[in-house]
Amino acid sequence: MCAVAHGDWLIFLDLARNRYQATALDEAPDLIACGPNEGALMAREKRWRSLLNEGLVSVVTRGHQPPPRRRIDHLSWRDLFLTITASVWASRIVKRGALLEAFCHLSERKARLAKRVPDVATAELVHSRFAAARIWIPVAYVCLFDSLALMHFLLARDVRADLVFGVRSRPFAAHCWVEVDGIILDDGGEACHSFAEIARV
Repeated sequence: MCAVAHGDWLIFLDLARNRYQATALDEAPDLIACGPNEGALMAREKRWRSLLNEGLVSVVTRGHQPPPRRRIDHLSWRDLFLTITASVWASRIVKRGALLEAFCHLSERKARLAKRVPDVATAELVHSRFAAARIWIPVAYVCLFDSLALMHFLLARDVRADLVFGVRSRPFAAHCWVEVDGIILDDGGEACHSFAEIARV
């Protein structure tokens, strides 16, 4: 379970059930509401810090940034094969609603690349190859499918990246994207900085 406060709502993402839920901040007194005295403020901070340390809530750190320029490189048969493999995996995850399984899988794959330093230039180059092969996949663009497939492709090419989920309240909206070292590779046509980060893998 992941959570983030946005506006006057506390929004939860249940990874096991692939479902969002929300509650008004004033209905979550143990996490949000507190008195004006210093002791109450410290108690509130301690509760949030505990949830943050357990990975159950996220801290919003995103600022505005323009999408990076992309270079389209030659498409190889390997790129096409890896894109098809990534798309089949992403499609299976989306159809089954197996978001928790995807998080575990991606975490394991990233752990194998733990010693690699994120390289934005390489990531943009690899992403351009994915984008060139993606046009041959007969599936309409959906942020979850494309972000999962892109993550799978990048990791197969030994590029460390983060899959980020964000939410907005009033009206509710959810979005996900892939970024490397804070640079968004595929924003899906959305202003990602307007979403509060709720989960990252």
